[in-house]
Amino acid sequence: MKTIESRCRRWMIHAAFVVMSVSALAQGAGDGKPMSNQEYETQWKTVDRMVRQEEFRKAHDMTMPLFERAEKEGNSRQMLTAAWLLGKIEAAYLDSSDYLLYDRMKHLLPLLDAPDKAVAQMLVGRFLLGSRNYWNKNENTDVDEEDYRLWSNDRLKAEADKYIDEIVAAHEALGKVPSTDYRRFMQDTSSRTRRFTPTLLDVVVYTIIEDVDEGSADRNLQLLSLLRELHSNDGDEFKLFVDYKEYNLRARQMTVEAHLALVDEYLRQWRNSTLPDVAFFYLTKAHFHGAHKDYLEQDKCYDTIIERYPTSEFCNEARKEKEGIRWKNIVTAKMNHNQMTLRPMMASVQVRNIDTLYCRIVEQSSKVKTSANSTVLMSAKPLKEWSQPLPHRDDFQSQTVYLYLPPMPAGEYLLLISGNADFRPDKTELYSSDGSAINPKNFAQFRMAEFTCCDAAFLKFDNMLPNHYGGRLVNRATGEAIARHQVVLYSSPNKANRKKLATTKTDAEGFFFFDTASKEYDYYSYHNGTFSVIYQGIEYTAGVDTRYYATDYSDDVLNVMFDRPIYRPGDTLHFAVMDYHKFDRLRGEAVSEELDVTVYDVNHKELTKLTLTTNERGVADGWVAIPSNVLPGRMQLHVIQKSKKHSFSEYFRVEAYKQPKFYATMEEDHEAHHYHQPIAVKGMARAYSGASMSGAQVTYTVKRQAIVPWWKRYWG
Repeated sequence: MKTIESRCRRWMIHAAFVVMSVSALAQGAGDGKPMSNQEYETQWKTVDRMVRQEEFRKAHDMTMPLFERAEKEGNSRQMLTAAWLLGKIEAAYLDSSDYLLYDRMKHLLPLLDAPDKAVAQMLVGRFLLGSRNYWNKNENTDVDEEDYRLWSNDRLKAEADKYIDEIVAAHEALGKVPSTDYRRFMQDTSSRTRRFTPTLLDVVVYTIIEDVDEGSADRNLQLLSLLRELHSNDGDEFKLFVDYKEYNLRARQMTVEAHLALVDEYLRQWRNSTLPDVAFFYLTKAHFHGAHKDYLEQDKCYDTIIERYPTSEFCNEARKEKEGIRWKNIVTAKMNHNQMTLRPMMASVQVRNIDTLYCRIVEQSSKVKTSANSTVLMSAKPLKEWSQPLPHRDDFQSQTVYLYLPPMPAGEYLLLISGNADFRPDKTELYSSDGSAINPKNFAQFRMAEFTCCDAAFLKFDNMLPNHYGGRLVNRATGEAIARHQVVLYSSPNKANRKKLATTKTDAEGFFFFDTASKEYDYYSYHNGTFSVIYQGIEYTAGVDTRYYATDYSDDVLNVMFDRPIYRPGDTLHFAVMDYHKFDRLRGEAVSEELDVTVYDVNHKELTKLTLTTNERGVADGWVAIPSNVLPGRMQLHVIQKSKKHSFSEYFRVEAYKQPKFYATMEEDHEAHHYHQPIAVKGMARAYSGASMSGAQVTYTVKRQAIVPWWKRYWG
């Protein structure tokens, strides 16, 4: 209770202080005495504290009278400061407040002094370019429209360019103003410790380049040339800094190869320099080599940074990434879960920087299987243990090697793989039995894989009747059927929460079926269902994939195949029909049937009709002459099974096409282009004989497609 009372007392004192401050401002405004810059600065510190404490309403109520007073006194610097703070505060707690900052800054431009005006112009230009019309609306809006929210993208950019051009015109005056006076409301990107003194021109130029207009590379390079001229006597450190900015501009629209060539160009220029920031170009080059998996060259770049530029801010990053290249790691360990008994097995392992793999096979007992602690796994008695040396490689590349496992009897096992002989990682807690760890680096040299040795195998069949699941249970070592054996259908492969849906037994030939039509099973149980059988003392499971089960209630299946995908009028259509019974097909038996075949044209008028009989394999083939005067389009071949009136249709196309005599290819264009920029596109026309075609008339079409970015509000 005392705590609440003390908080209320502090809040009341603070509120009273704000009221007294605002009242004092009103009284000061009434007595006609202008406030000094020091007095303004004291008030701005109070506003800053309120903003940090998220007291935006109080901060706004205190800043607005200061803005009005500075405007009345004609204090340019304080008007700019107040307007910027108001925009910052309003953006934090008011919806659609962007236009307030824009209108306020635009209103102040005629009232500000030259340096302050340049800052306001930069803020307005940045705001306009940040208000791009991403929905491509109102592209035909009248250019005299005053509401910027209705301007097209071209209009927004043109208006922003006007403000930036005025800044460029006043660059000599801005180059004489120190940037320290404007750090309150601007991000001074040149505040790093250097051997030159950044001016207001530096700050404005860097803000334009990085925050305002990324598309005008030529103009931005021109702005950098103004800084080179301004700081011509400041030495190599400034030149290197400008080269860094210039590189960022030039590299934005380059391919990977051109990008790497640009980095090499700067490295040739600064190769003999000991300035710490040269390390940036070596680090960038290292990242390019890493993206192309050229780890040897990447490692050399890191060595150069560590040896020649130990005081650089990029040195620690180079050390960490160099350690990552040389990191010993077992990336993955994979093998089939179901293995045959007493047969050699194989697992694939992806490793990096490891010379020898140490392997163990342990029994997957209930204690080991449910344990998430590596100590329990390491203490399990190994049934088999061996090591396998790997080819030594000095390129730091990942490599896939194959482990050959010894034959094992029926059972459930764990394969443990380690890069060290003692199998002990730094940590003991595991997430799960797949080898993932709380901290992957602590388990970089440890992986494991589960497998089961059992000779049972399920052959699952497609084209079943609706609500029927089934297959055949065989011994995959001998190929013989496993007869009179119980098969269980579970709702899920997860043994912890699965539910038994049905039980059946295989017949004399190993076939089994689950008729679920008369029972109410959950829909998801069908799709997540699992067949299970106990064989050789081991539970063997296989998932039920109902996507392959047919929805056709007929027992008969008809398939039609054509000799070509498209025909011309007057051609001969050759086709084949396969007729089989679903359950006879499971046992490899075909059906002999008479089939009525009818061909229809594009208007579904009968063109021809014939009768075929399938052979002992259930296949019948025939041919049809397509009339030369037929209307081109999609035609139909309809097959009817006489005995059960089961039918099937397949469509084919007839087109009056001409065989092409030449082909044309276009070279891919990987460059980024802009409006009003000429584009060169190369192509080649050749005859199918391989000869080039010269003197041919070329026609082409250029299509424009608007790309609308995804509205980020949906995804945050």
